[in-house]
Amino acid sequence: MVFYGLTAGIAGGLSTALYLYNTTYFFGFTGPMIATTGIFVLTSPLIAYCAAPWLALRFGKPRAAMAGLSLRLLLYPVPYILLLTGLWPAIGSWFSLFIYSGFSVSLVGLDSITSAVEVTNELRFNLAAVFLPVYCGLGFPAIYILSRYRIDRVEHAANLDRLKDRKDPDSAVSRPAR
Repeated sequence: MVFYGLTAGIAGGLSTALYLYNTTYFFGFTGPMIATTGIFVLTSPLIAYCAAPWLALRFGKPRAAMAGLSLRLLLYPVPYILLLTGLWPAIGSWFSLFIYSGFSVSLVGLDSITSAVEVTNELRFNLAAVFLPVYCGLGFPAIYILSRYRIDRVEHAANLDRLKDRKDPDSAVSRPAR
């Protein structure tokens, strides 16, 4: 689970680090538009809070987690791909913002850019070509690692009982010597 946390954390950090570049230069959003995305970002934990228990009971925790990660990896690149293929609304439009929110950098030449107007489709392509494979490439190992985690409800309960027995001096099971 440590390696799962590392790979998922690196992918999330990469996404967060490039968020302002992507929203400003790739999608051409203004400051108020970027602030609006925060409203959508804040609703996602509420949706997860309601959906996660139901999904975990219905499909099991590991399967529900892997399905959520897989869905994120499938949906995350969609706005980028649609923009690069010309199927996206006008760059910088509010309609574009709401679609983007629904889907909730000198390496590519952005270091000399000072305005979203200066960003060419070639620079957008370079950014997507570097960012998306790295982001998704980190997500797939996270899903694999999670799929290898083998503990069920019975094993979890047994682990809790063993921990309780270690802490409880009156337990029927003797404590290991130190």
